[in-house]
Amino acid sequence: MQSASASSTPRIRNPRRNDVQKLDDILDEVQKAGWSLGQFLYLLFQHPTLHMRSEKHRVMLSKFLRGQNFNKSRTNDPPYRPSLVVDLMHKHPYGRPGSQSDEDCLDFSVDKPHMDVQHARPAISCWAASLCAERIEKEAKKATQPDAGLHAQTKCPLLWTFMVRAGSKKRRPGLVAVKRSYRPVETVVTAALSDVLFSRNQGANLLQLARGIALFATRAEASIYRVGSRFGNNPVYNTVSHALETMAASGQQWLRDMAASEVDWLMLVVDNVQHYLRQREIRFGRENTMIKGITGTGIGLSGASADAWDLDSLLCARLGDSRYDLKPLDLLAKIDWAHLERMFQLHWLDVLITHVPALASYRHELDEMFAACAKELRLPEEHRSEIQPLQSSSHDPAKTTEMAAAVFDIFKKQLDQTPEKWKRRAVFVGGDGGTYEGLLRLQKYLQTQDNEYERMDWLVPILQLWHMKWAVLGRIFNNWWGSSTSSDASCLGHSATAAGKPTPSNLKKPDFNSASETLFLVGESRMMDCWSVILGVDDVQDHFEQQKATGKLQSLQDLLPLALKLHRTYSSTRGALQALEPYDHQGEAYRAALTKNAEWLLGVAPAAETSDASQSHDTPGAAPGAANSTTTSERETVSAKFEEAAGFLGDRSLANSINGLCDFLSYRHWCRSTSIGWIGDVWEVVKACTFPILRSGHNPKYTSFGLEMFIMLEFEAPAALKDAILRSLLVNPSGRRGHYKECDLMQEHLINRLDRVMQNQDKSYDDKFIKQVVSSNLDSLSEFPRQLEAAVELSARSQAHKPMHQRPEARRLQDTFRKTGVHRFHPGRSDGFASREAYGSGIAALQGGVLDEFLETHRRETNVFTRKWSAADAENAALAEKNAALFQELMQQPEYSPDEELGPPASGVRPAIFFGDEGLYMETDAGNADDETNMDGGDVSESMSDDDDMYVDD
Repeated sequence: MQSASASSTPRIRNPRRNDVQKLDDILDEVQKAGWSLGQFLYLLFQHPTLHMRSEKHRVMLSKFLRGQNFNKSRTNDPPYRPSLVVDLMHKHPYGRPGSQSDEDCLDFSVDKPHMDVQHARPAISCWAASLCAERIEKEAKKATQPDAGLHAQTKCPLLWTFMVRAGSKKRRPGLVAVKRSYRPVETVVTAALSDVLFSRNQGANLLQLARGIALFATRAEASIYRVGSRFGNNPVYNTVSHALETMAASGQQWLRDMAASEVDWLMLVVDNVQHYLRQREIRFGRENTMIKGITGTGIGLSGASADAWDLDSLLCARLGDSRYDLKPLDLLAKIDWAHLERMFQLHWLDVLITHVPALASYRHELDEMFAACAKELRLPEEHRSEIQPLQSSSHDPAKTTEMAAAVFDIFKKQLDQTPEKWKRRAVFVGGDGGTYEGLLRLQKYLQTQDNEYERMDWLVPILQLWHMKWAVLGRIFNNWWGSSTSSDASCLGHSATAAGKPTPSNLKKPDFNSASETLFLVGESRMMDCWSVILGVDDVQDHFEQQKATGKLQSLQDLLPLALKLHRTYSSTRGALQALEPYDHQGEAYRAALTKNAEWLLGVAPAAETSDASQSHDTPGAAPGAANSTTTSERETVSAKFEEAAGFLGDRSLANSINGLCDFLSYRHWCRSTSIGWIGDVWEVVKACTFPILRSGHNPKYTSFGLEMFIMLEFEAPAALKDAILRSLLVNPSGRRGHYKECDLMQEHLINRLDRVMQNQDKSYDDKFIKQVVSSNLDSLSEFPRQLEAAVELSARSQAHKPMHQRPEARRLQDTFRKTGVHRFHPGRSDGFASREAYGSGIAALQGGVLDEFLETHRRETNVFTRKWSAADAENAALAEKNAALFQELMQQPEYSPDEELGPPASGVRPAIFFGDEGLYMETDAGNADDETNMDGGDVSESMSDDDDMYVDD
């Protein structure tokens, strides 16, 4: 019985131990082993040989260090990973030293080894800091290797993160992060990190070098380089100069590669440069002098056929006599007058849409109409032209011998086209009128040489278009200005004064900027007044606003016939000629509306006389307050008042306005087509503008220049050569849509920057510093500041005068035109001013012997050894042989004065004209314009000292 009861007694178990009891038991075992806790942990984590570690020890330790140490039966426990244990040790209050302890200030110290620190908190922080420092040092070493590239975030992730954390504020949870507009942390950290790496290795200086070149481009003071170099912001001046030399060498190599290529080719644009050296201390050998030279730019040609460079085709075209059989009608037949009429019709709509907000929705449709009617030859919209400035030289292009030396210097030395390496093909060389004349004269004088190379048979002189456009602008002003004190509202001077515009000091060569602005303001205001006449309303804007409000807005197709009527009436040669006829003799399609004043319709109008009353400023629309603003050319015009014949029943004022609008529309189409790269349309306008300039009394040299280009391209050049030459006339250095400009205008912008550097410089254009550092990098010096702005996500500072807010001036002009009725026919009206009908006069001059005289001069001066001589020419041939000895002396003398063709001075940058949705706007070269705001410190060259080798140019 006892045994049975004993076996049925329940078994008593020890209570379940908690974590504290288990931990105490383990610590008791540690003490029994004679270890401290630190010794236990050291032995637990040390890395002994494999035979000293049990299998259990190995398995448990490996799981812990791999983050796999978890208990499947205790799923609610946190993962006991090594980082958690270290974090507990670091935060434990027992490891914090007392305030009186020497280790209280050792947190995150890298100066004292962490093994020498007793307390856990400072010891762990010192260990972490030293570990990060070692890692950052390795990253910096790796980042400054030559093959590291510009990858700071990937090469220095720890340093990058620390610096970003230091530059950023910790945001509260739930808030949306907003991108910082000012001092973005990534940009600031990039710059700071670059400075740090530059301090470690002077070769890691790409960003600093870019800053240094930007300082050079903005002509920073010398002390800026020195202080910036000490801070690690930029290299010293010499390093920047050497870098620019390297860049120039790379550009020169590009030129040589293009010249040696079998497929690619380039054209050259050259121009004269000069600056006046004023000696502040006059001594023997130190005199005030004009330093002259020549510089240029190589432009890569794209889109043209390789057949364009075929020299045999070019020489065959030159040796032909077909040009000498040309008649004036042959030239007229080469102009597509119907195309120009279509484009001018669209310009009437363009002006209307630009000035009437209610019609703004038609802009896209009108642009499509322009594109559909445009000539086929168009340059790509967003094509970026490849350009490389040439090295300057001290050759004076006004002298034929030095012009030859300058061209051969470029061809032989810079393009490496020596007689032995010469690629036998045509080379386009262009420039302004003076350069073009010099190149033509050069070929005439070299035709006595022995071979094609020395004769420069490969040279194709090209007249660039911006200077010709400027000449056309001067012709328009000279012909249409009249007088600023005149009461005749048909003359440009009256309108300019009414709009508050100044009188040009030289009407034949006005300032391009202000003259273009005045012409566009007056021309478009006149066109808007013509719209009001044909629509029968006083306010065109209000008229279309009412139509839009009532849902009866006229469509673009409805307005097209009106635009054609306006062009034929107010901007065509036939319209101008008809305005001088009696009203009943005029054709309906080209006849303006009659005046509203009934007295003009009664009886016969009196013979027009220039009386004092007709010139009184009490006449409606008279220009106020301009009595003392006449120029010399104005006084000459005013002194010769025009008087009509007795019985005159036409309207001279209306004809004057039509002549002006005819010229203005051609100029407007020229500017618009240039900006968007429609070179086919540009050339069509240039051909048409060749005739008005003939014997116009304005720059007679452009008569021969225009005829030579016209005949060469239209009658002699093969199709491939003509296509290539036309493509070479426009350039787009920025690659932006709608920013094409003439090559010579681009060259003027580059020369303007060169002029700024040459100011106060006692250097010639052959100086090594000018040739290899400045002139060869003019494009880069213009672009670097912009590129840096774009790199830090700064919006580009526009140099465009956009929009050109001139609404008050336009409103005043339209009121004046409406009150004077200048665009309505007044029988017998004539106020003493008569503009020249340019196109008809030019054609008459062509038929009157200008063409024959030009061709005869060309025959006499060219191809003297290959052309056929008639018996009558025998004496001329003998005379030419007799005078051959005088050629060398003749070549030494300047054949033209470059004053008329000089580029703008450093203080007057010429803008390019572009078109946008809001109409005309002008944009200067930003690189040149920006210099004005960066010159407070003076020029680097002015701060150089002889005893400071840091600023030696060489």
